[in-house]
Amino acid sequence: MAKLPDGWVFIPMTKDAITIELKQMELVTCRHCKHYKPYTGRVSGNQYFQCEVLTMDTDPDWFCADWEEEDAEM
Repeated sequence: MAKLPDGWVFIPMTKDAITIELKQMELVTCRHCKHYKPYTGRVSGNQYFQCEVLTMDTDPDWFCADWEEEDAEM
């Protein structure tokens, strides 16, 4: 079964005074990104998630320009 995207981003680009193109890109949230890693808090023992690129705790529904899908081929 095909995976549905988390959303879509449409970027308008003007070619000339009359023509506008829309670039369609898939939106990937942190929860589906390969840079989104779990870690356990030292004092509390709770599990948290951190972005390896931004080096900060992130919300699973957040997104950024540095995303890479978990199952993406290298």
